Amino acid sequence: MGFDPSRIADGYKPTLEEIMDDIGIDSPDEFRAAVLDRCKEIYANAKKSENIFHKSAGEGNTYSMALCNSSDFYQTLVNMGSGNCALTVKDDYSSDVYFLVFTNKVPPEFIDVVASHEVAEYQALCDGIDQSLAHKTASLAEITRARELDIEDSYLEYLRESYPGKYAEMQDII
Repeated sequence: MGFDPSRIADGYKPTLEEIMDDIGIDSPDEFRAAVLDRCKEIYANAKKSENIFHKSAGEGNTYSMALCNSSDFYQTLVNMGSGNCALTVKDDYSSDVYFLVFTNKVPPEFIDVVASHEVAEYQALCDGIDQSLAHKTASLAEITRARELDIEDSYLEYLRESYPGKYAEMQDII
């Protein structure tokens, strides 16, 4: 059976075989190359079509994020967990990092908020913070950015309707 995101609410997580099938690879060793190649392709297309969002992270750091359709990336990865409207892919063997924002998953008015999450989580991980705490830190940065933009209520409503798991998670933060 292939990856079925509708079963996530029941605790379903895709198997390695389902992920490999979606990515079109035969072995886990091919995973890194396939994902990074897809990220490079998405970035090249985003640059060519000027679909890049720049997110300042303070201290002179600005990250370029490819605005793309989620169908351009691997659906098992896009739909894992509560679903993702953005992802950060970091290569452990180089300095390459790719920020992907899925424009079919997030309305334009919330891109900056979602980008705040991705940048904060990436920076926390680079600072050696473990994944679960980095994610909570990023969610706090996300809701803080929504407040700064005076769109907190509409953003939370969007999460409630589109990402109920994420909405529930945010309730613990706010």
